[in-house]
Amino acid sequence: MVAHRLLQVADEAARMGRLERLYLLWRLKRGCHQQILFSAKAYVKEVIMRITEKVAKFLSDAQKLYWIKLFLLCNGMRVDNWQHAGMRRAGPSTGIELVLMAGQSRINVKVPRYTSRITPAKLQNDEVWIDGKMVCHADIMPTPGWYDTKVGNYPISQVLNAHGKFLVTSVYEQCVLFSTKTACVFCSMNQSLQSSDLLLKKPELIVGALELALPGNSYHGLILNGGMMFDQSGGIKNYVPIVDVVRAKFPNLPITVESTPPKDLTWIKRLADVGVSSLTMNMETWDPTMRKVIIPGKHLFYALDDYYRAFEASIALLGKGNVSSCMVFGTEPLETTLQGVQEITSRGVIVSPIARRYYDDIPSFQDGPNPDYEEFAQVLQYAKMCHQKNGLAALFGCQKCNMCDPIGDI
Repeated sequence: MVAHRLLQVADEAARMGRLERLYLLWRLKRGCHQQILFSAKAYVKEVIMRITEKVAKFLSDAQKLYWIKLFLLCNGMRVDNWQHAGMRRAGPSTGIELVLMAGQSRINVKVPRYTSRITPAKLQNDEVWIDGKMVCHADIMPTPGWYDTKVGNYPISQVLNAHGKFLVTSVYEQCVLFSTKTACVFCSMNQSLQSSDLLLKKPELIVGALELALPGNSYHGLILNGGMMFDQSGGIKNYVPIVDVVRAKFPNLPITVESTPPKDLTWIKRLADVGVSSLTMNMETWDPTMRKVIIPGKHLFYALDDYYRAFEASIALLGKGNVSSCMVFGTEPLETTLQGVQEITSRGVIVSPIARRYYDDIPSFQDGPNPDYEEFAQVLQYAKMCHQKNGLAALFGCQKCNMCDPIGDI
């Protein structure tokens, strides 16, 4: 009876709107497991497959690519070595920047690239395969020509990198939490530094790299990030002189800064005064119990109230839509992630859900997550709803980039 009713519901999907069909897909698939626990697993799997195929017929090419993107973000993919050799490379497991294609639809994604970890997805020539089935075509985004140049004595890719249509640089390429053995379990910051001279990058070096990268290219902005420091500025003191110099040289270039919340909130005003466009302070995990496990150092030194105070001060100076926070999906129970999304957006802050990932080319990396792409979809849908409810629209940052945060694809 249950299976018969579910198939009836799937038939009714033809009369639903597109967004409703997406909701139906993950609800039915997850609901089956909850409602038919007494049934044989093989039977349940068969019912789920029939429902999935039935509903999938009503999805547009763009919607299919959206679900493929979520699957790849959560599961990563294997890539032939010869294909990987030509990809841009900034640090450990930087990922594969792909354009997924189906019919006339296109969608961009930065996929975790694995060589040894088992994953059902692989890139074979220009085709994406999942569980032995070809699901779409894909083009690898070409490496920019300026990657072959140097700035000063350094390869430019050690100073500045392309991330989709944005440029990114790690200003302070270390995190003090590694020295206290309280680093975030999913972090690989201590593996990316290739020259000790670049531990703290000078403003002139970054401007020199931008002068080589920007001409002839339509990048949408610059993102400045870096590891945590023990000071009252939350690391913002490193960004202020850089934003000042870059803004003077490139007055129309949007600049986003990622930092921990400053204990001294006057640093946010200093950053605003030199012309920063947006500020990101990543909470990553909201559940207090899981914060102790997943981000022990941040939990120890930064309470949730520190974030809330910094959010309020930042919005007062930069405005709604210019303050954001990443949540790492898969670090806590689904219910608390949704609570965190609701709490943060209610304070006027954009939430960017990012799937927790694995780095299989770092021998010492211990974290081995397996985030569920259907639950990830639930978080994304809820975050979009909360943004709309609170009148929030991202102007800069992760959601405008859209490579890892797929809310813009919904």
